[in-house]
Amino acid sequence: MVFFRQYYPGILRFLKIAFIIVWLSNLALTDAYISVYAIIAFVSFYSVIQKREYILSKREHILLFAASFIFSILVLIANYPIFTRVRDLAFIQASTNLMVNILNTLFSFVGGIIVGHSVLLLLYDRVKNVDDCVSRAPQGRGYVSFLVITFTIILIINLVHLFFVEYPGNVTEDPFTQIGEMVSGQYSNFNTYWHTIFLQGVLSVGYFIFGNVNAAIAFYCVFQSVIMAAAFTFCLGTLYLIGVPIGFLAASFLIYSILPYNIALSITIWKDVLFSAGILFMICAIFRLLYRVGRWKALNYTALIAGGLLFGLSRNNGWYVFLISLIIMIWPLRQHKRILLALISAFSVCWILTNPVLSLLHVSGGDYTESLSIPLQQISRVIADGCALTEEETKLISEVLDIDEVPELYTNWLSDPIKVEFRSNNTEYFEQNVGAYVKLWMKLGMRYPGEYLKAWVDQTKGYWNGGYGYGMYSETVTDNPYGVEKTGGNNVIATLFRLYFGLSRHVIFFEPFHSIGLHVWITAICCLFNWMQGRKTWLLSVPLLVLVLGLCLGTPVYASFRYAYPVFVSFPLIVGTTLYQKKTA
Repeated sequence: MVFFRQYYPGILRFLKIAFIIVWLSNLALTDAYISVYAIIAFVSFYSVIQKREYILSKREHILLFAASFIFSILVLIANYPIFTRVRDLAFIQASTNLMVNILNTLFSFVGGIIVGHSVLLLLYDRVKNVDDCVSRAPQGRGYVSFLVITFTIILIINLVHLFFVEYPGNVTEDPFTQIGEMVSGQYSNFNTYWHTIFLQGVLSVGYFIFGNVNAAIAFYCVFQSVIMAAAFTFCLGTLYLIGVPIGFLAASFLIYSILPYNIALSITIWKDVLFSAGILFMICAIFRLLYRVGRWKALNYTALIAGGLLFGLSRNNGWYVFLISLIIMIWPLRQHKRILLALISAFSVCWILTNPVLSLLHVSGGDYTESLSIPLQQISRVIADGCALTEEETKLISEVLDIDEVPELYTNWLSDPIKVEFRSNNTEYFEQNVGAYVKLWMKLGMRYPGEYLKAWVDQTKGYWNGGYGYGMYSETVTDNPYGVEKTGGNNVIATLFRLYFGLSRHVIFFEPFHSIGLHVWITAICCLFNWMQGRKTWLLSVPLLVLVLGLCLGTPVYASFRYAYPVFVSFPLIVGTTLYQKKTA
């Protein structure tokens, strides 16, 4: 017994390390970023060999274990092809193949829990024992100089990229659709009516000043770059005031100023860019008001309301995300009536403008088919995999989809091919028989839960797994009838930018910076840790996690960077306020 007690900690540590190695080894064939898994495994290995004892309450133990369990399950199902693969049956029996898969799954499941738990223990101990930062004086010359220098550098980098590399900016199909609506005078809410009106206003000013369509596009990109630089500076100024270490502040500045996706998206005409800026402004302002950061209270309220309006009006689903976030925030903010009133006011304006006002203006709504991405993919997966259907089910599906075409059209990571097929068929019949199709979807799900799960995983895993090499930003001007075209870019500066951007897409060092899943995991962890510690900073993560939840319920593509861009722009604030802010509001 004495022998067992003496060597038990060492044996347990050895077993944990073995499971960590097995977990990472089994993931070697993943189609996700292996670098992200490797980093997590390394941190867990470091945590295990620390020989540190963590003093936690029963509640804390349960919550951290539950989070580890969820992490392990997510990694397993995201990589289900690895754990269900068929080996060469000429050399082994089918029963042996099944047994190998079961053992690999079991070992990886246990390993995932150990990896997750050891990482969470290490991080939570750091958050739980954080020392208060020494706040810097907000009225000093140093603070104002910091803001001016930070804003100027970020803006200059964006403008150099715009005028020397990508002039007049990056314009894809969606903004040209919006421009087409401006030209015809026939507006819709498919690409967000209020963003179209904002775009039209800025382009009109640019065209009035310069009399050139390319210059008008560039004028908008400059205007948007100013907004993004202001949002980034507002966040950095907040971190500066709460006294985060210089190293963290410098790293956050580099994220905003030199990471390719922030540079490229600042001069890309996508509604998602202003949507992201709006969320960053809003949650920064909430934090500053809760913790009395800075002396300019009026500025903070202005940023909160302006950010809320950008948040709720820039994307069609913005006011939905805003509404759910607000419902979650109401009770925790019940003692902060002014903050709550400002949020409710901003949301009310968004709701009025996107509902009654659009109805009065007779602006057609967005395409409801977009919200059917997941159900359409799940039903199509059942068909594509050759699962049996009854005659009644076949007839019902055939009214809206060509069943014979579905196996060829179905793409497991993109719903667009199926949506195009759906739109080209009898959508009126679907609208008249929605109840029948809901029942069909539920019946097939109960009969083929595995197919539904695989369809959902393949369609959404980019938002909650390690990371995937999907396109992050545009560097083009789509062919168009308006005379907008790329000019210039044949210079040394352009060559250096393109070399750097190209390397960032192919060098493994950059993968963690691009990983949507890793950023979502860390955001969720920060939310959990702050909630466990009773800090209201957990509220800052709420709009971001609600947004990701919405993507998991209706995304058209499995890892669209711009859809999750708010998580990236908010990342320094979320992490900084978690690691370096101890006081409760």
